[in-house]
Amino acid sequence: LKNDSGIHGVAFNATLAIYRADQPGSCATECDFFDSNIARGVDAAIAAGAKVINMSLGGSAPDSNLIAAMQRAANAGIIMIISAGNDGDKPEGINPDPFAQVSAQLFPNNVIIAGSVGNLGTGLDQISSFSNKAGTGVAYYLTAQGSRVRTYDKDGVQTLWSGTSFAAPVISGAVALIAQAFPNLTPRQILDLLFTTADDLGAVGDDTIFGHGRLNLTRAFTPQGVTSLA
Repeated sequence: LKNDSGIHGVAFNATLAIYRADQPGSCATECDFFDSNIARGVDAAIAAGAKVINMSLGGSAPDSNLIAAMQRAANAGIIMIISAGNDGDKPEGINPDPFAQVSAQLFPNNVIIAGSVGNLGTGLDQISSFSNKAGTGVAYYLTAQGSRVRTYDKDGVQTLWSGTSFAAPVISGAVALIAQAFPNLTPRQILDLLFTTADDLGAVGDDTIFGHGRLNLTRAFTPQGVTSLA
């Protein structure tokens, strides 16, 4: 709900189709997501006419059943935003989760890997300490604020949350706005627009920390390329 006094999100007028993919009863400590459940969610989103699918989850590479569902989503022109992972303080954190990495490699025209920027007291110019970095996923990686994101907990209380699971919906919202404003754009063109208009952070150009950089939705809505008149 947009009321200009609390939370209204990025694409606050978007129609949401929300599907639970966790295994019932598994979330007492850490939720389990089986590929079969995720695949059913992807197919439900396709049937609902989704333009973008947000996957704030990660882990091992998707199985053949889920890959087939993601192929159906790609065939339907849907963009999938997948969290990079929250192992930034571990050796494996130099690359995105295998779930995100393999999905992006299989569907490079339809997948963005979402990393997080922001740490307490450092602003949004630094990679979040918990965020998996671009690593070998440079070509598909984009960052957005995922640290201290204000949203609601399970009891409806406004809470500050951190994780690449919260950076991914920011990018999903950006995709929704672009797709609404420019319905003629293909998924690949939307990805290229967000990648080329991102704020360049870290080393000049694409790099193994920030990938393409930090989402800049304002710049994405400004004229791009060469303008010609008949």
